[in-house]
Amino acid sequence: MESAKKRKLDVEPPTLPVEIWIGIFERLSAWQLLRVRLVCQRWRDIVDGSRGLVAKFTVRFIPQFIDREYQPGHLFPAAKVFMKQVKIAAVGCWWAPFGAYLTDITLDECKIMLRNLLTMLRATPNLKYLNLYDASVECHEANPVPDFRLDKLETLCIDSVNREENLEVFRQICPNVKNLKIVTNYTSFHDQLPFLRHVVDFVGVWNTSLEQLETDGVDLMLIELTQLPQWNLKGLILQGVELENVSSLINLCRLNPALEILRVESAISCGPELDEIGQLLPKLTNLMLTFKHRAEIQPTFLTPLAAGLRILKLSAEDSDFQIINFAGLECPHLQSLDLNGIHFDGHRLQTFLAGSPKLRILSLTSCNFCCWRDLFRAIGTCKRLLQHLCISRVTVSQISSDHGFLDYLDEMRHLGLSSCKMSQEMVSTLLRLCPRLEVLHLQGMQLTDAEVVHVLCQKLRHLVRVKIENCAISDQAVNSIRQGCVVQQKLEIIEF
Repeated sequence: MESAKKRKLDVEPPTLPVEIWIGIFERLSAWQLLRVRLVCQRWRDIVDGSRGLVAKFTVRFIPQFIDREYQPGHLFPAAKVFMKQVKIAAVGCWWAPFGAYLTDITLDECKIMLRNLLTMLRATPNLKYLNLYDASVECHEANPVPDFRLDKLETLCIDSVNREENLEVFRQICPNVKNLKIVTNYTSFHDQLPFLRHVVDFVGVWNTSLEQLETDGVDLMLIELTQLPQWNLKGLILQGVELENVSSLINLCRLNPALEILRVESAISCGPELDEIGQLLPKLTNLMLTFKHRAEIQPTFLTPLAAGLRILKLSAEDSDFQIINFAGLECPHLQSLDLNGIHFDGHRLQTFLAGSPKLRILSLTSCNFCCWRDLFRAIGTCKRLLQHLCISRVTVSQISSDHGFLDYLDEMRHLGLSSCKMSQEMVSTLLRLCPRLEVLHLQGMQLTDAEVVHVLCQKLRHLVRVKIENCAISDQAVNSIRQGCVVQQKLEIIEF
């Protein structure tokens, strides 16, 4: 009888065309697909044979030493591989079949000889994205001559580059780069002019076909880049501490009138000369600027851009709050707003948000308000579509128990609160008014009140991921949340 029951349980999955199974599996997450692969050999073959399904997988290698004897266990086909602090002394025979599936490789703080890196890349004919982030790529002999090309590679990221020999190799194997990140992290090139020119020459290999460039935002770099002909960038991202001469940025913008993305992390002065950017870049939709300190910023440069902006990030250079006067400015199509280090008097933010009716993402970091009421009134202005709200290290000048009353934020799906001295009543009220919340991240907050725990466990029924990190919370509250909070994927509580 038991044997008959066992036979009944061991039923094979129904026989359906591969296309039907792929259509079903496409609706599953990566974790669910990994479990599907374990059901039977046919399902494993279907998953492994579909590039669309394999594209959902990322294999992560933890810090370790990979030598000739290294053999990874339970390695499955994946489109993406991420290695963190891995020392690669040899590339074994396991890599070639694994590399054939790869479209994305990231080496983060890894150490590898150039010849081994080329061995890895030779086995990845479908590679589209290569990111060497602070990776040490050494060569103790003459540079090897590559005998292959990565014709499908479109995105190349080289962070903390310091050897022109490596640049020459990538120049040979990557003929079709469209998105290039090359950052040296030098604060000045005055003592590195020969290397600077190597970097500019490297960029010049593709500058007529490049769509996006991310590089050092220092004056000498920008001056050299303006000497290259026939730019046609759609995206420009500049890293660094400070850009002394805004005119070098303006000249580069003048050569790229089709720019849609401009993100300047280097601190710049906000003066009349910045107004030229708005006039030179009529197609700009994504703008990030970091300002040097001054009493009040008049963002007149935004006026000609306001109608087309979709994403806007404005930051102050240091810890002193800056005032931005948004008076009279409306961005009717703005969808994402990120403000860092800004002080708001009265209803300034509320007034600006009222002119941005399509806002879906709002992030406020190290900002200051007169009182919590001003902040919550501003949030209420964009309640109709707001889906993602992050409030981090926000302070108020006047402590008051009156925080106003928010209406329901029915579209809110992602909420992050970090290191804000909100009362627990404010926290619980905000959570109550986000009934369809899916992702919640609380960091450095006071969670000792039973009401907050009650809302987490009883009012939020659509949570997918919850992370509670370094919050003041009792053991009893932790146990109550672990037992009573309904979370579909992941509940993570990290205590002090």
